[in-house]
Amino acid sequence: MRPSDSWREAASAGHAPGEPSPHGEAMLRAYGLDRAVDYGMALDDMLRVDARVRAGAGWANVLEHLASDNLQRAEFQSGLGHASSASGFYLHAAACLRLAQAGCEEDLPQRRTLYERQSIAFARGVSCSGLHAQPMAFSFRDATHQGWVVRPSAEDAPPPCVLVWGGADGWCEAFWRSVPSLLERGLAVCLVELPGQGLARLRDGSYLRADFTRFVSLVIDALGEAGLDSNRTAVVGHSMGGSLAMAAAGGDERIRACVNNGGVLERDATDHFPRATRRVAAMLGPDADVGMFYASLALPTAARTMQADLLCVQGGKDVLVADAQARQAVELRGAGHATLAYWPEGVHCIYNHALERNCLVADWLADKLGAARQG
Repeated sequence: MRPSDSWREAASAGHAPGEPSPHGEAMLRAYGLDRAVDYGMALDDMLRVDARVRAGAGWANVLEHLASDNLQRAEFQSGLGHASSASGFYLHAAACLRLAQAGCEEDLPQRRTLYERQSIAFARGVSCSGLHAQPMAFSFRDATHQGWVVRPSAEDAPPPCVLVWGGADGWCEAFWRSVPSLLERGLAVCLVELPGQGLARLRDGSYLRADFTRFVSLVIDALGEAGLDSNRTAVVGHSMGGSLAMAAAGGDERIRACVNNGGVLERDATDHFPRATRRVAAMLGPDADVGMFYASLALPTAARTMQADLLCVQGGKDVLVADAQARQAVELRGAGHATLAYWPEGVHCIYNHALERNCLVADWLADKLGAARQG
């Protein structure tokens, strides 16, 4: 099949060639090549995005055209019975739509439409993947929160489960690339959107409150009913989600291992980045006070009193989170129960060492949860 070239026709959104828009430049800074690929973008797709946006094309327009191309390829491969190829193209299409919606903060109807489209593409990609995966829905405060549960191929006994979530930007589907490393170590995975994230917010108006820990406990209950070992549970949070992981671990003793990848213990450096603060505020709803929310989480207390072992993942080039934040969390949890994994050249969330990060986190979790490794 000859690949479609519809991306070449993406509208320039009123900017002459060679004149990137301020919005496009900001999105390219926010979603660098390492982060975009870690979030599921195909490398060649992201290179096209970079070239076209720098030439003046609109961010969302380019990504929507690329998503359409990937969907065409997926349908073609599906028609030939090539499930694995179809899965890859569906998942790449979903990643394009995820990045497209991230640039639509001021157009909420368009953002919701794009996110709904990515959810459909993602579901099709997962269904063709050959993995033991199933969607789950969790109700909380009159909102439906999406989740995906993926089980190891061999289960002699109920496997331990790792809950994975994001923060203010990347929501649960963005972390699909981390799933294989967990499955290979005998761990089931639940990608889940928290209150304030994904369609739970965009469609159902769910906002984040300090009592979100009740939602996490509800999810653990549901996973136990679905045949997973709820008494061997771990949580992995990325970016602001790392802070939320520590809060969740402080609220449920069934959580035996907690991974904080890029979350703050106390709000500090994020004050200097208006975009980050704005996106956290969007999770909290109208008239929210970001500072008061962080204070309500009482994260130093959670780090000190949680029963879970703690892994803090930190990069020396992280402009959002100071090294001292990760070190303080480790010190509060205490020797013998906390580990700091540090990359001197690592950026926020270690996007630029994603493979090594995923392997290290998966090995640590398997050791802490006593997983039966596959193969």
